[in-house]
Amino acid sequence: MRKCPSQEVLEKLLDYCPDTGIFLWKERHGSDSTANRFNGRFAGKKAGHITHGNYLLINIKLDGEVFGYRAHRIAWMLIYGEEPAGQIDHIDGDRQNNRINNLRVVNHITNSRNQKKRITNKSGITGVTWHPGTCKWRARVKVDGYYHHIGLFSSIEDAGSAVASFRSEHGFTSSHGFR
Repeated sequence: MRKCPSQEVLEKLLDYCPDTGIFLWKERHGSDSTANRFNGRFAGKKAGHITHGNYLLINIKLDGEVFGYRAHRIAWMLIYGEEPAGQIDHIDGDRQNNRINNLRVVNHITNSRNQKKRITNKSGITGVTWHPGTCKWRARVKVDGYYHHIGLFSSIEDAGSAVASFRSEHGFTSSHGFR
């Protein structure tokens, strides 16, 4: 992963409101036509665009090359002045909510335990699938790279309760798989 520009560089380019999570381009200073063209098109306007993964990406030109940086990493650098010592988790699961109080540094395991429900989920409950061989609902949870079989249940509700109980005992957030 490419290092984020320094706090000083970012402060020259962007205004960031930690209460709203919004980034605005600052006016560029200079008498050349590039600065004038930039100011006419971008100064005072929202910075960035939404990626396929639903993150806000801000393109910054440094030393003649343009690089894209995820807005949550820029927010962290602007507020704390250093690269985070891990991954940045959006606490509420909204990848576009870059309010500083919605961001926290976590390790990969903690970040993965705060995921939303996958779009490929068919049962509607994360960790619960239909097991055709037994005609029952299978409950299982992946922890530290391994699936833990919780059991087979006649009702989807019982399977969902078993999964929720297992997750709470293993450090998953209460919203894991529900957003």
